[in-house]
Amino acid sequence: MWVFMNDAFFSAVSHVSEPDVFVVRGRIKGDLERAFEVPEDEVIELPDSDYKFRIFVTRTQLKSALLDYIDGHLDYVNFKGSIPKRDGLRYRVYTEVWTVLWNLQNRLYGHQGGWWVNYRDR
Repeated sequence: MWVFMNDAFFSAVSHVSEPDVFVVRGRIKGDLERAFEVPEDEVIELPDSDYKFRIFVTRTQLKSALLDYIDGHLDYVNFKGSIPKRDGLRYRVYTEVWTVLWNLQNRLYGHQGGWWVNYRDR
């Protein structure tokens, strides 16, 4: 599962041999610490891995991190607009991901106009 938060990105996958453990992998220093409120020294750094940073969490810890984010941070009406201003590179990369997925939608269902077409009716 990929999770995009406005101040963190991570991938969570099942541990290969422990059913209640997840490997949570991050690409950016600090993302796992923010999302899971773990100290920096608990994050494993693997310089030659596709995800440079990782932690191991239980199913309960993963659920808790997601619920904490929903309860404490999910108060915005526009995700990209909620990305901290100091994090311009994250904003640009997330916008690129948004664009790729928007293009996929258009390829599958045809162009339905810009995002703003039905936005004002929400």
